[in-house]
Amino acid sequence: MTNEMAIILFKACDGAIKKNAPKVKSTDLIFDRDHFPSAVFDYIVRFPGCIDLFLDTKKVFRTESSVAIQQSIDLLSQIITAIKEKYKIVFRQTLIPWSWPENRPFLHIYRLLGLLYLEKKDYDNACKTFEEILALNPEDNQGVRHILPEIYLRLHLYDKIIELMKKYPSDGSAELMYGVSLALIKKGEYERARKLLKEAI
Repeated sequence: MTNEMAIILFKACDGAIKKNAPKVKSTDLIFDRDHFPSAVFDYIVRFPGCIDLFLDTKKVFRTESSVAIQQSIDLLSQIITAIKEKYKIVFRQTLIPWSWPENRPFLHIYRLLGLLYLEKKDYDNACKTFEEILALNPEDNQGVRHILPEIYLRLHLYDKIIELMKKYPSDGSAELMYGVSLALIKKGEYERARKLLKEAI
């Protein structure tokens, strides 16, 4: 692939597609590799604009919460990987703009995957997931840049918080302002942190 960005625009999930969707009640399913109906999975991969039909995955698991979280992670990872392969989505080489409404369900489940990793306290995978979302949609209509500072602090990635703020210089959110201030304090740059905190207040 060339250095130019490839822009992915998913097809719409129109009424005709929805009408032909598999007749399956999500509340009757156990979503894992062994039991997830292949017809439903193939349908989602063919029409990623309809992913939101299965967006709230934890509610369909008849298991304890911690197990449901892991099963949700497994399911979403499987779907995301399949769609990446189908559309040849490459990290830092592909854009999936939020401005195209049909792209939003895919970005929604990608964000949900990151939130599930956070809930599980798997900060490494949460970091990787949210960074991939930002690379796919740099406009960040989902507010991922407000989630990353806490993760970076937990992983001691202080320089990354500062770099993140440089990418979004007009963002005066508390998450970024205080996140960068804490990062500067951790790096021993107290005067810069003091000035930034003063601006934040």
